[in-house]
Amino acid sequence: MSDIQEVSYRKSLLVTSTILLLYSVAGGKTINKFSYFGSAIEFSRPEYLEYSLVAFVIYFLWRHWQTTATIREDLHRMLSTSIELTEDGDYPPLWKPIIKERINSFSGAGLEIKVLWFGRLEVPNKGLGYDENGDIQSIAAKQEPPTKTSKFICKLISVSHAVKVFAIAPQFANSIFPTLVSLAALITYMWNQLVLICT
Repeated sequence: MSDIQEVSYRKSLLVTSTILLLYSVAGGKTINKFSYFGSAIEFSRPEYLEYSLVAFVIYFLWRHWQTTATIREDLHRMLSTSIELTEDGDYPPLWKPIIKERINSFSGAGLEIKVLWFGRLEVPNKGLGYDENGDIQSIAAKQEPPTKTSKFICKLISVSHAVKVFAIAPQFANSIFPTLVSLAALITYMWNQLVLICT
């Protein structure tokens, strides 16, 4: 899919979803008569206009999801954060207890540990490799299962990094945000219909 198609579907999805969301939140109701440049247009089944709008939102959501696969992959990679292990132990405050608990020993430069999306810690499996200076790279992770505290800190690191990515990276606004708006519109519309049926 071309970038032009992706932008076109994204705009169409945002427009239709915003209309449906505002219509549902404001308690909109279709009427059977409209005025257009002084002429009256009458519909015998105006509720079909609602159904058509919902169908367009679903269609554009499906097409948007297809055309943003690469963008979502980029965003997923960006949600992982890492830090390089150093001899001086000068790490940001949140990383210090994680490294102290999970890393037994290491040698060589260029060794990184990662916190993946949802707070999963990834320690590289390195042994008898060489860094850019020709020194041996090795890392020994502790085998004990992580404590609840370290799991919580990893999740905190992951969430804070994700918030930063969502606020700065255009990949979130181009792929996930339109999807969230459309899902909110569909859920709100379905909820309103359920309330009408039950009352």
